Amino acid sequence: MRQRNKVYGLFIGKFLPPHLGHIDKIFDCAKNCDRLFVVVADSENRSHKLCKDAGICFISPKTRAKWLSEIFKQNKNIKVKTLKQGMLEAYPENLDNWKKCLFATTGHHFCTWFVDENFLEISKQTFPEICFVGFDRSKINISSSNIRRDPKKYKKFLINKAKTIFIKYS
Repeated sequence: MRQRNKVYGLFIGKFLPPHLGHIDKIFDCAKNCDRLFVVVADSENRSHKLCKDAGICFISPKTRAKWLSEIFKQNKNIKVKTLKQGMLEAYPENLDNWKKCLFATTGHHFCTWFVDENFLEISKQTFPEICFVGFDRSKINISSSNIRRDPKKYKKFLINKAKTIFIKYS
């Protein structure tokens, strides 16, 4: 009996902050994979700037990955990783280097990438061998950018670990 190839998926983001829209979408995406890699990809320099601009305290990519790992610890096919960006430019710049870093981070060549609709077309052009699935935000229509702009207004969408930090500084 021949075994089928495993389906490895990728869900990547800054998760600054992780919110209920992310959580819902990750659970949905995981249903379509044998293993879903959730990758926190954000440089600390960029995070510092985004947090400073929003008037909130710095939340490291490592902390965000830890929060997500705690949420998904019961689901064995979801693995949370932190992309070691170093001097890597922000996505979608220098996509060849991004590709190498993603494969090094996950240890697998993934076949499905669940992607924000803003990056769908450029991702398809750059990685033609990967199946891209765009997000549908109609179920939980929220973004981390909106939360950073007005944490009090969108606090109901924050994960519990992030609520104390974001509401404290808003």
